[in-house]
Amino acid sequence: MMDALNLPVEMISVCSREGDLRPIRFRLTPEEGDPVTVRLRGIDLVQAVRYVGQEAVRYLCRGELGGRERRFELRYALRTHRWVLHRFLD
Repeated sequence: MMDALNLPVEMISVCSREGDLRPIRFRLTPEEGDPVTVRLRGIDLVQAVRYVGQEAVRYLCRGELGGRERRFELRYALRTHRWVLHRFLD
């Protein structure tokens, strides 16, 4: 597993009538190069977590990146309403 990246991402998500938030796709901008859009193919786990004293929702997801399926962890910070690509899982 890779160390935490915590890269801010632009996210497109949907919210159910019950208030459940589900990410659909995100765009990350590497330090060098063009922005990359990742369409999610599946969400394997959704879990409420606390890290550094902040409440967040952790999403373990699958999506295509660089022509192959990758697994990664996204986090949504409840207080700041920000999404980050926390780390790659493969």
